[in-house]
Amino acid sequence: MRKLWAAVVIAVLVLNATALAAAQSAPAAALNARIPFVKITSPAPPGQHFPQNAAMLISATVRANPRYYPLVPPVLAEITYPNLTTQNITLAKQGATTYQAVFSSTSQVGSYPVRIIATGSGGVNNQKITSFIIDDTTPPSITNVQPQGGNYPVLSPVTIAADVTDNVAVQSVEAKITFGQTIQTLPLTNPYNNHWEASFTPTQLGPHDILITATDTSSLQSTAPGSFAAADVTPPATTDNAPSGWQPSSVQVTLFPADPEPSSGLAGTWSCVDQAGACVPSFPGTQALVSQEGANYVRYSSMDNANNSEQAKTSPQILLDLTPPSTSSQLSGIQGNAGWWRSAVTATLSCADPFSGCQQTLSCTGAGCIPDQPYSTPLTFSQEGATILRFHSLDNVGRQEQSQSLQLQIDTLPPATTDNAPSGWVNTPVTVTLAPADPNSGVAATRSCLGPSCIPTTQGTTVLVGQEGTTTLGYASEDVAGNVETTLYKEVRLDLTPPSTTDNAPAGWVNTPVTVTLSPTDPLSGVATTLSCVDQADMCTPSTPGSQVQVTQEGIWHVRYRSLDNAGNQEAVRSAAVSIDLSPPVTTHNAPAGWQSSPVTVTLTPTDPLSGVAETLFCTDQAGTCIPSTAGTQIQVSQEGLTFVRFSSSDLAGNSEAVRSATVSLDFTPPATAATPSGTPGSNGWWMSPVTVGLSCADALSGCAQVTPTAYCTDTANSCDPATPYTTPVQVAQEGTSYIRFRSTDAVGWQEPVQALRVDMDTRPPATADDAPAGWKNQPVTVTLTPADPIPGSGLAVTSSCVDQAGNCTPSFPGTQVQVAQEGAWYVRYSSADVAGNAEGVRSSQPVALDFTPPATSPSLAGTPGQNGWFTSPVTVTLACADPLSGCVQTAFSYDNLTWLPYTAPFLVSAEGTTALWARSTDQAGNQEPAQLLEVRIDTLPPATTHNAPQSPQNAPVTVTLTPADPTPGSGAASTWHCIDQLDACVPSTLGTAAYVSQEGTSYVRYYSQDLAGNTETPAKSAAVTIDSAPPQLTPISPLNQTYPFQAPSPAGDLDYVLQANEPLAWATYQLRNAADQLVDSGSLAFNPASGNWESPAAQHLSLARGAYAITFQAEDLVSNPAQQAEAFTIFLNAEATSCTDASGKLSGMYDQVTLTQDVSEYDGTCITFGANDITLNGNGRIIDGNSDYDSDLGVNINGKYGVVVEKLQIRNFAIGVDASLS
Repeated sequence: MRKLWAAVVIAVLVLNATALAAAQSAPAAALNARIPFVKITSPAPPGQHFPQNAAMLISATVRANPRYYPLVPPVLAEITYPNLTTQNITLAKQGATTYQAVFSSTSQVGSYPVRIIATGSGGVNNQKITSFIIDDTTPPSITNVQPQGGNYPVLSPVTIAADVTDNVAVQSVEAKITFGQTIQTLPLTNPYNNHWEASFTPTQLGPHDILITATDTSSLQSTAPGSFAAADVTPPATTDNAPSGWQPSSVQVTLFPADPEPSSGLAGTWSCVDQAGACVPSFPGTQALVSQEGANYVRYSSMDNANNSEQAKTSPQILLDLTPPSTSSQLSGIQGNAGWWRSAVTATLSCADPFSGCQQTLSCTGAGCIPDQPYSTPLTFSQEGATILRFHSLDNVGRQEQSQSLQLQIDTLPPATTDNAPSGWVNTPVTVTLAPADPNSGVAATRSCLGPSCIPTTQGTTVLVGQEGTTTLGYASEDVAGNVETTLYKEVRLDLTPPSTTDNAPAGWVNTPVTVTLSPTDPLSGVATTLSCVDQADMCTPSTPGSQVQVTQEGIWHVRYRSLDNAGNQEAVRSAAVSIDLSPPVTTHNAPAGWQSSPVTVTLTPTDPLSGVAETLFCTDQAGTCIPSTAGTQIQVSQEGLTFVRFSSSDLAGNSEAVRSATVSLDFTPPATAATPSGTPGSNGWWMSPVTVGLSCADALSGCAQVTPTAYCTDTANSCDPATPYTTPVQVAQEGTSYIRFRSTDAVGWQEPVQALRVDMDTRPPATADDAPAGWKNQPVTVTLTPADPIPGSGLAVTSSCVDQAGNCTPSFPGTQVQVAQEGAWYVRYSSADVAGNAEGVRSSQPVALDFTPPATSPSLAGTPGQNGWFTSPVTVTLACADPLSGCVQTAFSYDNLTWLPYTAPFLVSAEGTTALWARSTDQAGNQEPAQLLEVRIDTLPPATTHNAPQSPQNAPVTVTLTPADPTPGSGAASTWHCIDQLDACVPSTLGTAAYVSQEGTSYVRYYSQDLAGNTETPAKSAAVTIDSAPPQLTPISPLNQTYPFQAPSPAGDLDYVLQANEPLAWATYQLRNAADQLVDSGSLAFNPASGNWESPAAQHLSLARGAYAITFQAEDLVSNPAQQAEAFTIFLNAEATSCTDASGKLSGMYDQVTLTQDVSEYDGTCITFGANDITLNGNGRIIDGNSDYDSDLGVNINGKYGVVVEKLQIRNFAIGVDASLS
């Protein structure tokens, strides 16, 4: 709306500027009379507020000059609506100068610019601008709020929606969602028509209240309620820790149920065990024992308190295996001599396991090493020498066989033979010694021969070479393993003749540096080096290596040299002379300096200190570009003007000097003087400023005289004689007509005739003043301009002016009357010019100012920003006033919109909660803006959270409810975060007030809350929860699963009922039943602090008949977890003394099962023998009950206690007593 108002104002200003321009172009005498005077009296000042459909008075004072241009009715009020449509209303005359009309506003909300137009009879109108504002008084309408009740899945998006309409425009719609004491604010968006919606995801179970708040562009609000409930629809998810692969013993599988947060809580977990993976879970609890050999499955399922039950799951297979694997080996490669391998050896290891299968084979190398490297592919051994390979295998349950060893000897490399033959040329016979070496099996033989590509056949390690020239020696060695070295060949060289060297030194003088090339030759061993030196005495000793010798200095030099060959032979010293002259001759001349008046003879004098002068050449011209070609040293110059003498000499070595030059000058012509006036040229030949006359002397030959070549004088009659030396430009500053007379002399004395220059000058512009008033005004202002031109002068020609707000327009309207009638600050700029063309600089009046617009106050808040528009610290309020025209005078604020306080500096608001402030400002013209409302929200205190965690241990999962509270007044609790661990160290990261604790042991719920302002409760708090859902583990101490002697008629001697538990118990009982499942005895056990066991009363002993019994112990721990453990035992009668069966009673054969039916340990060992060679396991045989001292594939040594059962036995010569039997 402010942009619309600005556009209307700019349009009006353009219209007024057009009218002003038209007025300014009219004759000055009629300027005031043509434009009527208009002053708005209502609504004034602009920007007043009115309700919708209200009636308001539009009034203005209008005056016109009836003598010249009377007012032409009607006086109109043009009203522009916010939608840019317009309406014209005629103002009725109510008095001499008062015009009024009543306007009934509509329901359109916004700013209404009003333009009052009054027209004079000359057709020129005057316009004034005001405005009023229609405020919105109707709040928005909210319908069709969704949801209205019903259950929605927790953690799934819920669409919060409503239809909102407003007679102007809806600015924003938000939803406040309340759950307990937690309030969340959610902005709604407007995807189409009047429908507003947003998506909200509930994170906690339970009812949620919704309050929709709609705000229109006038800050009017309305609300509407809604609600829904977040429900738990997700079943628990249970996992298990069933091990994968084969196992060596029974497995206790633990089940881990978890109900996704937010959770209704776990109701229970059920399981079952079978080998088909098809049983229906029915046994309650989180522990499942798997003890049957083979492939087993645990099936399980959990349910939560919302009756969500997960589909039964099946654990992986659980397998058992007791037999270790066995490993075989196979070697491959190239066999050598004496047990050596002549290639790399590949060892292939093969593991076999009849049950769970081989898991891996491990190997290592080295005597006594422990195999630890996994075997996957055949092992290749290439290391020279002896290597020990050790290996064993493991099956899939971790059983390991005894380690095995293999020894490998490898020699794949032939011997390596070296020699001491010289590498270069020598000059004496040579004896070569051969040195063979083999690091493994050792050297067997070394052989040699002489000649290219010869085959070594001569055995031995020394060879004599005495023939001059190049001789080839061949040799090779063989080792014990049979590896033969590749034949090696070595050249032995002899040379006795020294080299010969020549040079290319030039004869005679040369004029450049010389490089002397030395060329040595040697027919046998070749040249090794060439040495040289350079001096002028021909006596130096050659010592510098190289075949290039540089001679760069002038004079006569001697190059001395000699060469050496590769056998050490050296030639005698040789010498060559070199003569060098690098400097050209130097030629001088005696040409005179300066200008001359007669011909000149120039003499040239050449010199050269070394090879001597050969010739001098010269030429003459007036351009200085000729090439010397005439021989001689005498030159005649007679031509007038500037003449160049160019010359050059050369010496006997061919050096030529660079061309030199000398000049000769002659002059007979007088100079010429030019006068150049400068200044500000005016009209009609007048100068508008003092004139500077520059005099310049010119002479084509010798030039003007060096000291004051020009003289001058000035007068008004043009008759003076030039006598004043000219050194700087001459200033002519006298108004009117003046003359300057002058002449010049050249360097040889020639003088020109007198010359004259006329100067007419008028330098003073006119001066103009204005009567613009100071300060802000509320009616048009006419500014009068008063120009004047100094006397004597050329007279006033014109005065021009212009009006703008930037103070930089260019005056272009002629005249001395300027009217300013537009609102704002304006500058009148003007300038006058005289007949000579002098124009004064543009002048500016002081601003002419009009202002009807009230100022605007902008508040700003400084403090620690929180969230959702809240501050978490006291807030400093700063009020800034802005007025684009006359400027602000005063800013005030109020806490109740009634009592106002002057604003002088930023002030502090520290009250918790929401503080309302109003602010307004007044400008220099007395305009006052409507009061503005500002809300300051402060919450500096974090929320405090409590919990309902139980203080005592629990035997089921616990849901801890966290309850946040934010101090009042405050922003309110926004969110609560928690985490669960058993170290009391986790960082809360889960949003919600329900913490589900299910892990066994003591867990810690760590939590904190945050309010809407962003204040966070620190540090995080903690609540301990102890859960014990596992039943106690019961271990019978007495009776055990064994036999006890019967001593009739007295009871069994020390047979007590003793039970041990892994945790404290609340109570423990027992029940004793016989083989017919009849209750024999029952009772409670008492805890014995001394032993830490639960025991029967000390005097409780029963006289039990001989036979089998079962005792069942039952107990509960301190949190009511039940447990039960059964144990079987036997009461037997001691055997009477009997004789033993001799050898005829010995048994042999294969039996499926052997049961020892009597305590055979009571018999003489000569009668019943259980030696390692007597009983052996047959196939997969095993002991399925009782005890054994030794169990292997070699035999079984059984303790001989009653009830020992052994399956699948091979019986060999088994001597057995009468009370033992086989079945």
